[in-house]
Amino acid sequence: MGAPLFILSFRHRDELTRLAEGAGWQPIAARRGDQAEARFLASGASVALIDARGALDEGLAAVRAIADAAEANAAALLVLVSRKDARALDAFHQHGATHFLVSPFTEPQLLHALLFARRHAERAGGDGRRRDEGDGTSWRWHPGSRSVELSPRSAESAPPPGRRATTSHSAPEERGARRGLKAGEAWRL
Repeated sequence: MGAPLFILSFRHRDELTRLAEGAGWQPIAARRGDQAEARFLASGASVALIDARGALDEGLAAVRAIADAAEANAAALLVLVSRKDARALDAFHQHGATHFLVSPFTEPQLLHALLFARRHAERAGGDGRRRDEGDGTSWRWHPGSRSVELSPRSAESAPPPGRRATTSHSAPEERGARRGLKAGEAWRL
């Protein structure tokens, strides 16, 4: 599988995810801006794609939320904006965006913008190691699937298969012994 790509799109998430997958990326996509920084960090992506088309205020807030983490990790921050919102490019730049694309654009233009953004990230940091992991908890679910893939940190605190999560806490070694899950393994719903 290709390089991780963090996508935050308030209106076009599924379309962008399909396009990125078709081009060989490993998209980690979201529709909501809550916890954007932690989700970006957990994704391990060196490129963040913020789609502000039709969602200017949400896009600006997302760039503000992710910009410090992107800078600390030498990641590129590509913003998509509608033509009518192109006047906001200065604000996106001030808040930390490194690249932009104004719609309408073609699929090949977007894919090339992603390649340019990835080259920027490679040149700026290049090693792919994350410098700030946040709390590292994340999970991934695909529509129609009956399983959830957990990050290493989420797997540590997951209940054993067949049991519901509770609010009680136990020592990590005890959880690991009962759980039997490893990071990246699917957890059946």
